[in-house]
Amino acid sequence: MRPPGPGRVTRRDRAEQVVGEVAALQGHALCLEADTADASATARAVEYVVREWGRLDVVVANTGVARAGGIDTLPAEDIDRMIDVNVRGVVHTIRAALPHLDGDGRIVTVGSVNAERAPFAGAAAQAMIKWLALPRIGTPEEVSALVSHLVGPEGAFITGATLAIDGGFTA
Repeated sequence: MRPPGPGRVTRRDRAEQVVGEVAALQGHALCLEADTADASATARAVEYVVREWGRLDVVVANTGVARAGGIDTLPAEDIDRMIDVNVRGVVHTIRAALPHLDGDGRIVTVGSVNAERAPFAGAAAQAMIKWLALPRIGTPEEVSALVSHLVGPEGAFITGATLAIDGGFTA
C-alpha cells in the first residue's frame, strides 16, 4: 500500500468527511480507528463510544482483508492476517459490544461474497466484476442502506439471516 500523498484520499479521510456531513445535518458521529484483530484495541474503541454517548445501540462489524493466491503459495502471514481480521476481528467486536447492548441492541456483521463463492482460485476484486449479474461493484451507500434497515425499527424481527448485497453474484 502506498502512503497517503497529495490528492490521495485515505479511508480515515473519508470517515472524517462522513463525520462532517453528519454534523452538518445536526447529527452525531465519531471517527475511530482500531485494528479489530487486536481484542484490546477493539474493546478500547467500544468503551470510548460508550463513554462519549453513554450507551451503545448498534454494532456493525464491517471489517475484512483479502489476499489472493493459492493455498500452496499464499504466505502463512497472509493467512494469519485474514483469519485474525475476518474471523477473530468480528468476534472481538461482538464480545466488546455485548455488555453494552440492551435487549433492543442490534449486531450486524458485514462480510465478503467470497465467503460464499469465489469465481476462481486466487480471485482478484477487479476480476469479480466480470462474474456479477450486475456489471459493477456495489457502492458503500447500497450496503449501508440495508444495514440502516436492519438496525432500524423495520428490521427488529430479522435475526440470524444471511442477506447478500452482491448484485446477483451468489444467485
